[in-house]
Parts: sequence; structure tokens; C-alpha cells
Amino acid sequence: MTDISRHNVEIHENRRHWERKPWLREVYTGFYREIAARLQALPPGLLIECGSGIGNVKSVLPDCLATDLFPNPWLDRTENVYALSFADRSVGAAILFDVFHYLEYPGTALTEIRRVLAPGGRLIVFEPAMGLLGRVVLGLAPRFFASRLLVVLEKTAV
Repeated sequence: MTDISRHNVEIHENRRHWERKPWLREVYTGFYREIAARLQALPPGLLIECGSGIGNVKSVLPDCLATDLFPNPWLDRTENVYALSFADRSVGAAILFDVFHYLEYPGTALTEIRRVLAPGGRLIVFEPAMGLLGRVVLGLAPRFFASRLLVVLEKTAV
């Protein structure tokens, strides 16, 4: 089994854990509310989550387009963060929740997200396993804001 196909197996395992553990749902709901609080006054555009896994973000942000590499009934679209199908400047906010540390090419993913973000749009990264390289890559972006494991980057008008 390839690493990429293993990802879909892990998604289904995670969904089973999610359904069995109400305390886990409660903790993650708090995380999603923290993200939702950072989504005020966005420019017009879509709200997307890349690497949605089991699509839990919808419990707090029901209008968010949940995307991942594999089609699953709880996801809205199949997307690859390295080659998103969204039009340039069509996304008001993009969320990466527990995804950044899995990216083999984080610079490529950030460039692609920047392409689809509208001016003033936000990339929200919630990351429990942010290594030194990830902190450096994200720390070089304009308008950096960090709270615990949450990073919000805003696209300036370019």
C-alpha cells in the first residue's frame, strides 16, 4: 500500500474513533470555534478546508467546502493542495487543520493557496506538529499572527 492510499485508510480509522469518543468531538469543536473566530470580515469568496479528512470542520462551519485527496461521502470535493481547481482570487479563506506537517512540498502548497486567495483573504493553519522548518516558512509571510498552535496569514493586495 502506498503512503497516499494509506491516507484514506487512516481517514476511515479516524472517523471510527471520532464516532466513539464524545470528549474528542468536544475538544475539536473548541478548536474549530477558535478558527471560526478568525473568519470575521473576510473578502467575498469561498471558505475551503484542504485536507479535511473526516470533514469535522462542518460541525462549526457548515458552509466550509471540505476537500481532500480522496472522495468520501462527507466531503464536498476532491482536491490536491498542490494543484487546486479553484479560480484565481476566488477563496476568501483557506484552512489547513492538522495538515501542514504532512505536506511534502509546503512551499508549493502555500504558493497554490496564495493563488486562489482573494486580496485580504486568509490562510488559517492549525498545526499540532509544526516543526522548525514550518515555523520558518510561515514566519516569513506578511501579517503573521500566532496563538498557541494557530497561525493566520492574510494575503495583501497583490
